[in-house]
Amino acid sequence: MNSSPYQPLRSSDDQIRLLILHPALKHDAPIQCLLEPAILSSNPAYEALSYTWGDPGNGCNISLSNHDFLVGDNAAAALRRLRWKRKKRVLWIDAICINQADVDEKNTQVPLMQKIYGQAQNVLVWLGEPTDGSILGMRLIQNRMASVGWHQWKIDQTYGKPTLPFFKSVKSSIARMNRSRLIEEQINGEVRELLDRPWWRRTWIIQEVVLAKNIQILCGDEVVTWDTVASLLKRLRMTQAEVQVFGVKLSDRNIFPDRMYNLISGYHQQWHSTAGRLELLDVLYQFRILECTVAHDRIYGFLGIVHPDVAAKISPDYYLDVPQVYRDFARTMIQVTNNLHVLNCTRHWSGVDNGTQQQKAYSVLEQSRYYDIHALIFDGPDKTPRRGWARLPDGWERIPSKEKSLFRDNGDRTKQSSEWSPLEGQQAVRAEHYIKQRELSPGRSKIWDNLGRAKVVYGVGETTREHQLRNEKELLRQKLSRLPSWVANWECPSRWDPKPLVNFSLSQPRYFASGNTTAELNDHSNPRVLSLKGHIVDEVRQLGPAWHPETERPLSSGKALMLSSNGRLLA
Repeated sequence: MNSSPYQPLRSSDDQIRLLILHPALKHDAPIQCLLEPAILSSNPAYEALSYTWGDPGNGCNISLSNHDFLVGDNAAAALRRLRWKRKKRVLWIDAICINQADVDEKNTQVPLMQKIYGQAQNVLVWLGEPTDGSILGMRLIQNRMASVGWHQWKIDQTYGKPTLPFFKSVKSSIARMNRSRLIEEQINGEVRELLDRPWWRRTWIIQEVVLAKNIQILCGDEVVTWDTVASLLKRLRMTQAEVQVFGVKLSDRNIFPDRMYNLISGYHQQWHSTAGRLELLDVLYQFRILECTVAHDRIYGFLGIVHPDVAAKISPDYYLDVPQVYRDFARTMIQVTNNLHVLNCTRHWSGVDNGTQQQKAYSVLEQSRYYDIHALIFDGPDKTPRRGWARLPDGWERIPSKEKSLFRDNGDRTKQSSEWSPLEGQQAVRAEHYIKQRELSPGRSKIWDNLGRAKVVYGVGETTREHQLRNEKELLRQKLSRLPSWVANWECPSRWDPKPLVNFSLSQPRYFASGNTTAELNDHSNPRVLSLKGHIVDEVRQLGPAWHPETERPLSSGKALMLSSNGRLLA
């Protein structure tokens, strides 16, 4: 008996494998699947899954064509939710339908992604398993307001209300307004959490969704269409006034972390309205901040949504090391496009980039873990103190409960809990606007489990796996730092990278003195050297040292440049 469930594919004939998911009456029944070959030109009926692989975790053994087969935790969870009770379901899932241990097969199947996701009846976006709060968010997107209210009541019965009882809020107009805003934040915050799940940071999702004819978003058993999210955002923005409260201005930027959703939607519309003509460099640069396990996929992960003439010249090859992939890509782009636009992608910020952007907890349930929600607070000078949300001292945690909240000092080795808040008996503290509650206290971090669920934790260090990945990434960063100056480093973007001088999406870009002249490559024995034909306009007599500012942020204006001295920002 063959020890592998895989039989060879004829990728040159557009042959793929489809996953036949067998039905089951019970959610926790063993997962049974069958792999069947299919030819894309015969238009087989199937749905394609878009999801995050996540850490391998413990994994789950499934039956795949009568073989035991280990899949990741998130893939197994998706399969359990997707299978029907009475009939089979036909799916395409990359981690299962492509033999991931066969590099040659990966090299030939990746170019078929455009057809695989473009021909799928539905692309199923799997955000992961639900939390108590995420169900609220999904039902708000569905506009099932009665169900939202019912589920919110059930959450309050489990964790207690995040607000004071109404009769304790009527004496203060600010308290009444804050109570109303907090109830609204409890619901809207869960939509924000859905838009902040790990799926939105994965490189491969871009082409998977852009190519799709129909898109469904799943979180547990809840399902919404892609366009329904846009309808919700439009509906809320039409009713959300821009006001100034507690010194914080509310605008569209404050409402939802929907930048990635809007970018993908824009490219999806452009792809289907322009017969599949997207500028590869524009796509690569816009999405360079996304994550991928293999650095090759910074290039290969987007080949499905670019012009076939360009994609045909770039053959995925996972045997090559990353610097060569990036170097070959830059040279190929010059040859295919006959221009030097790719050189604009080397605009990297060379200063100090101290870490990532601050994480935010959007779920009120998670926010309430580092607040005393019944503390004594005041709204300003000469204002009568009232009860409301106050941030706990560093290291302290509130354990929500319907009956009575408990408090615990994570710095205490005994980990004992108490009914008494560390703020009890203290002077009233200044009230915070509810938007400030999203900012995590020192020592806290927001983590996601393998099933996409977020949780705010205190004092959690790196796992062995995370430490290993960080070291591998640092080694790759050092290797890529030695790339030739004309090759873009797609693996190591910075938040402060400047935009390219050339707008790749314009038919006649600005700052384009070369016009329609053709870039001509010269042969050179050294692959690290880019040799081009050109005209001598002038000569450089002397080179000065390159300016690499050491500030945390780049200088953003001409005035800031004037205030700088010797490449250092004046303190």
